[in-house]
Amino acid sequence: MKKKRKREGAPHRRSPQAELQRAIRFCSEERLLEARKACRQALAGQPDWPQALHVLGVVNFRQGNHDEAIGNLELAIRHGPDYAPAYNDLGNVLHEAGRLDDAIAVFRQLNELLPDQPTGLNNLAVALKDNGQLEEAVVVLREAIGLKEDYFSAWLNLGYTLLKQQDLPLAAGAFEQASRIEPAKVEPLKLLAQIYRHACDDAMALNAYQRWLEIEPGGGIPGHMIVALTSSNSPQRATEEFVRDEFDRFADTFNEKLDKLNYQAPQLVAQQIMREYGEPEASLDVLDAGCGTGKGGVLLRPWARRLTGVDLSGGMLAHARRTGAYDELIEEELLQYLSGKSGTFDLITVIDTFIYFGDLRLPLTACASAIRAGGKLAFTVESGDDLPVGYRLTRTGRFVHGRDYLEECLSAAGFVDRIIVPVKLREEGNRPVGGFLVWAGLQA
Repeated sequence: MKKKRKREGAPHRRSPQAELQRAIRFCSEERLLEARKACRQALAGQPDWPQALHVLGVVNFRQGNHDEAIGNLELAIRHGPDYAPAYNDLGNVLHEAGRLDDAIAVFRQLNELLPDQPTGLNNLAVALKDNGQLEEAVVVLREAIGLKEDYFSAWLNLGYTLLKQQDLPLAAGAFEQASRIEPAKVEPLKLLAQIYRHACDDAMALNAYQRWLEIEPGGGIPGHMIVALTSSNSPQRATEEFVRDEFDRFADTFNEKLDKLNYQAPQLVAQQIMREYGEPEASLDVLDAGCGTGKGGVLLRPWARRLTGVDLSGGMLAHARRTGAYDELIEEELLQYLSGKSGTFDLITVIDTFIYFGDLRLPLTACASAIRAGGKLAFTVESGDDLPVGYRLTRTGRFVHGRDYLEECLSAAGFVDRIIVPVKLREEGNRPVGGFLVWAGLQA
C-alpha cells in the first residue's frame, strides 16, 4: 500500500506581538533593515498599533528618514493619546530636525501627561534653551532637579543654559554638582576648566584639568594644559595628542566660534599674497599647512594651480573637504608630511598653526626644504602682551613668539626678504589678540 505524501503546510506566521519583539531586538542591535521589516509585519496584523508605529518611527529616525519618523510617531500618538514614549521620541526627532517650536509643544503635552517625570522636563528645557528661551529653561530644569536631585543630565543642561546667560559662577556651580553626581564623566570637567581659565582662576582650572586627567590618563588636552598652567619651562611644542584632541573637539563649532572672535588671520595672509603676487592667476602650487576647516583655503584657491591641505585633525579636514577648495587633503603631522616634499611648493601658508610650536627652527627649516627656489612662506603667530626673548607657552595653551626670535629662525632656515608686521589676529575676552604676520622668501 502506497504511503500518502505528507502535505506541506502554509509558512508559519509570527504573531504581531512576536514581530514587534523581534523589531525591538533588531533595533537594539542596529540591524535596522530587519527591524523595519519586522515592524511592517507587526503592523500588517494591527495597522493602528501605537507601540509598533513608535518603534517604526525610531527605526526611520536612525536611518535618517526624519519626515517618515515624524509621521510614524504622530500616528502613534493619534492612535494612542496616552502612550507617553511616542511623545518623548517625537519631541526629540522634531528637535533634531530643527523644528524647535513643534518640539516644545510636544514636550509640553508629554509633561501634562506625566507631570512628575523629570526626563520630559529635561528634554523640554533643552529645546527651550536651543530656542533661546533661557529663563524658562532654567525654571524647568530646576523643576526637574526638584523631582530628582541627583539627575546628572538636568544639572549638566542647567550649567549649559546658565553659561548661555553668561552667569559663569552659577554655571560653574551646576557643572560641579553634575561632576559630584557622576565623578567618572569628563564633560562637566571640560566645561569647568574652560570657565575657570577664562575667569583667570588658574588654581581651579588646574584642579579641573587634574581631575580630567585622572579619568583619562594620558589625555592630550588636560596633560598639555597642566603644563601650560604650572611649568616655568616651555616645552618645544604642543603634543600631537593635544592638537588632535583639541581640534577634533571643536571641529563642528570652530568656524562659528572664530566668526564671533572677529578672526582676521586668513584675510591678513590673503592680503599679503595679493600685495606680492597681484591679481590671482591660478599658477602656484600651494600648501595650506594646518588648514583646519578650510577658511584659509577658500581665500588661497584663486592663486593655486594646485592646493594641498594638511592637518592633524580628521574632524577639521571633514569641514575643509566640504569647501571644495582643495585638490588634496591629508591627515598627517606637519613635520612628517614636509619631510618628503623637497622643492614641491611655490607657496606655503601656516595660518595660526605655529602657535602650537614653541621652537620654530625645525618647522621653518622643513618649510624651506619643501619650497622651490624663489618660493614664499607666509605665517601668523601670537606675540602676547609682553614679548619674550624667544618663545613661551602661555596659560591659554598656545605659544607666543618674539620678533627677534622670528628673525633669527627665518635667517637660519635660509629665508630672505623677510617682512614681520604686527597685526591683530582676533579678539578674546573683548580684548585684541596681538601677533605677527610674517612673509619671507627663498633665493631664486
